[in-house]
Amino acid sequence: MKWIVAPRIRAHIVGFTGVNFSGLRTEVDLFPTGTQKGDLEGDRLKCIGLIAPVGTRVILCASTAEDGWEALPWRAITVREGFTFESRDGRRVGVQIPDIDALDQPGALRTDLDFTESYPFAATLDAGEGWTFGRSGATLLKCNVRAIRVDRID
Repeated sequence: MKWIVAPRIRAHIVGFTGVNFSGLRTEVDLFPTGTQKGDLEGDRLKCIGLIAPVGTRVILCASTAEDGWEALPWRAITVREGFTFESRDGRRVGVQIPDIDALDQPGALRTDLDFTESYPFAATLDAGEGWTFGRSGATLLKCNVRAIRVDRID
């Protein structure tokens, strides 16, 4: 898996090999010093949870290319005020994505597989609106995440 992380990012990302936070759990901690602890298995990734400061954006990409990656499936997930859940310790916020190919509420623990809806379409990262958006395609993101980009939007 390729990680492209902007400077001074702090985030805790948990990935699962099954939808609805099931299967094998893996974790990644990103530190402001630029170091990373852990990794995710993009060829098995089906859902994620993200704990990070408001303004942190994670983009799951089906391409490792520096240019042109937006032409393949991708999904941007942003920790935005009013679109988060509170962590168990009550000190941090984040979002939960029980199925990386489906749209659910930011704090959802489960996705209803009988009534799935795709996340809003955006042709480019700059054209996206809301807390999550992206480009779906014939190839799903599930088990096809090749790169993860992490940055901040203010």
